[in-house]
Amino acid sequence: MYQCRDCSKVIFHQICPKNLHRWETSRCPSCKQFVNSSEHQCFSIKPFDIFDFEIDQSTGIPEVNFVVAQYVNGGEMVFRGYAACHDICAWLFTPAHRGYTAIAHNMKE
Repeated sequence: MYQCRDCSKVIFHQICPKNLHRWETSRCPSCKQFVNSSEHQCFSIKPFDIFDFEIDQSTGIPEVNFVVAQYVNGGEMVFRGYAACHDICAWLFTPAHRGYTAIAHNMKE
């Protein structure tokens, strides 16, 4: 254990060796990395996507015709047309999204 002379933090060697410590960083409780807390945006350990379906009900039968999926960092994918439901599933259920949690906007039981 040591105390930083610049920031006065008491730090365990096992968690952060002295040569890696920077006074402007702290350990994120979620991702366990040493980060600049004013810039770090880690809110969850597991990555997730948020998605929203728009429905066409003009025929009396609800059909998905527009889907927007968004990563937490703001990146998004848009799927248009009556194949949108199939297209988002083809995009979401791939190895690239393994471990992700998908959350529906306005999801109801």
